Order: sequence, then C-alpha cells, then structure tokens
Amino acid sequence: MVLKYWAASLFCISSVLAMQQAKAADEPNSNMGNTSFYDGLPVPGAGDWHYIGYQITYSADKITDANGKYLKLPNQDTRINSLINQLMYTPEWGRFSDGHFVFDFLLPIFETADIDDGLQNKILKAQAGIGDVMLGGGYQFEPIMGEDGPVFSQRIELDFFFPLGSYSPKYAFNPGSNAVTFNPHYAFTAFVTPSLSISARLSYLWNAQNNRPWVGYQDAKSSQAGQAYNINLAIGYTLTPTVTVGFNGYFFKQFTDLKVDHARLPGQKEQVLGIGPGMMVSLNKNNFFWINYYQETLVENRSKGSKVVIRFDHEF
Repeated sequence: MVLKYWAASLFCISSVLAMQQAKAADEPNSNMGNTSFYDGLPVPGAGDWHYIGYQITYSADKITDANGKYLKLPNQDTRINSLINQLMYTPEWGRFSDGHFVFDFLLPIFETADIDDGLQNKILKAQAGIGDVMLGGGYQFEPIMGEDGPVFSQRIELDFFFPLGSYSPKYAFNPGSNAVTFNPHYAFTAFVTPSLSISARLSYLWNAQNNRPWVGYQDAKSSQAGQAYNINLAIGYTLTPTVTVGFNGYFFKQFTDLKVDHARLPGQKEQVLGIGPGMMVSLNKNNFFWINYYQETLVENRSKGSKVVIRFDHEF
C-alpha cells in the first residue's frame, strides 16, 4: 500500500524560498509496490482467514517539482517506517465453481515519520500514527489450468479508505488523508511457462473533499486530491519449488488537477516510477515471505528515494 510525501507550500512562506514556488500534494497513501509476484492468484492455503503484514521502509533525500527538478531547500530528507496489517476473509458460503468472494480489512500504522527541511521544520512537518482504514471486497476467479499447472488467474476488487487515521492541517505528512478514497483494482497473473510468470495490479484512485486542508494553502476551506492510477508489475522466475526471484516495478500517475476551494491548480500532478529486484519464499503450506526493493525515478512533485517492502502471509 504506498505512501504520500509532501513538498513545500504553494506560496512563498520563507525568504529562503522567495524565488521558488513549491507545492503540497494531497494524494493519499496507496499500494505502490506492496504487492508483486503472483498477485492475481488466490491467496495461499484453503482457510477462510488470512493475515498479510507489510513492513515498509522508505527513505529519500530529494524532493522534486513539476519538472522533476530538485527543490532548493537546505535539506530534503524523508524517513518513514510503516506496518500495514491486512486481514482477508474468503467465506465458504462465497465459494462457487468459477471463483469466490474476497473481503478485505486493512489497518496501516506509521511507526515513524521524519522530514528534515533544514529550516527547523518551518516548511515541512510530519507526524506518525494510525493510517486510514480500508474496507473492501471483490471476486477472485479460479485459475485457468493448463497441462503443467495454472495459465492465467485474475481478481477484481472495490476498496474504500475511510478517514479514521491521524490527521492535522499543520503537518505536511499525515498518516490519514481526512477524506474518503475509492480505490478499485484489477489484478492478474499470467504464466508464460510453468516457471516464468507476469503479474500486475491496475488501480484507480478517486478522492473526496478534505474540509481541513493543509495550512500551506493559507486560508483555504477545502482541498481535493486529483484522480490517479497506479500500476504494480512483477516478473518472476521459479528457481525451486519454494523460491521465486525476479524484477518488480510500480508507476503512479496523477492525471487530474488538485483542487483548492474548488479551483484547479495546474502544475501539481504527481508521478513516480519505482523499479528493483524481489524474491518470494514459500516457508511451508501456510506461510509465505516476500522482500522487494525499489529505486525511484521519473519523479514529479514528490520525494525521490528508495523503498524496501518485507511482506509475510499467514493462512489460519
């Protein structure tokens, strides 16, 4: 699920930035690279309840503007650690010959959130805490089987994030967004060979209005983050029956303008591409482990850094 990072104000709020207008982005935390190999397959095991934990470490030392150029802040260091807890429920009554219903609950916890702007945090402030709660549901189709195993598997899901997380207008980074987010996705896994797979998750984000916008918008009464899409992609190769290795990536793109007091603000759209290696290990039939590393590039209006995602799946 990924993280949001804010730059400085739309207005000159420090003489250090007198010649530079930076921005604050309202895009919520979303799944950037949290899921990778075999994303379109049914969750492992046959039980009704599944726990998935994601330990995510993000670090960056640059913040970019709309042209991908670095801001002229003395420091631009961002360090965020988060633990995302996910429960999936696949009830027996929801199982059919061609698939089954899936219900999701997700609770993010931002353990630490530190931003150093080199100005005693007069421009950028961050807080840790509980993130917005997600509730969702979808339909997982049974894999299409070939002679040597599964050939194609897919899932569609409709998720909603509710603004129950920690939020304050005085912080540039908040665990919560203070607005409802609609976040449907489609995921698939295709097997090119029994050992080579391609997995992808295509997500869309729509954000409701925030009636307590960041103070960097000065006297604004509301803000609304633009619509965006996000693509997670993973190419995996099965080295052994229990070990898969490969490459992963995510691409996030905001495609409509941020609104402040219902007025569109051009030049505020976010973009980021993250790529890197990954590995999955099947510990036993009920426990699975992933580790993924990403380095970010093609960044606009966001911090530019690297991310490590450690994921653990357990079937009860």
